[in-house]
Amino acid sequence: MFLSTNYFLSEQDDRMPHPIKITQIVGSSALLKPMKDIATLKITWQYLGTETEQIILQYTSYSNIVAFNSYFERRVKFDMETGSLLLKKLEVVDSGLYYMTAIQPSQNEILHKHTYFRVEVQ
Repeated sequence: MFLSTNYFLSEQDDRMPHPIKITQIVGSSALLKPMKDIATLKITWQYLGTETEQIILQYTSYSNIVAFNSYFERRVKFDMETGSLLLKKLEVVDSGLYYMTAIQPSQNEILHKHTYFRVEVQ
């Protein structure tokens, strides 16, 4: 595990009460761009659909490794510098809640920051 013994795990509840809404048409793309701090250790993007929940990708900054879910690998583009996720060639089934969790060090604790997007494909 990458956490030093000096850190205490802390769940910071900064979840957005209302997700950022994005409406797109079939075949287009959607850019999900969260606020990202340079000190982020790990980013996880997830998808919550009406029938499924899937991890899209996980990124660890200290190794620059991005691990994609094979279903999403060819349909998304991840920007390591900004933490943004580009959804390509959208289909109606792509509608749902997308969220990013960023793990960041802060003094003597680890913060979990969340950003939510509600994507509707018409």
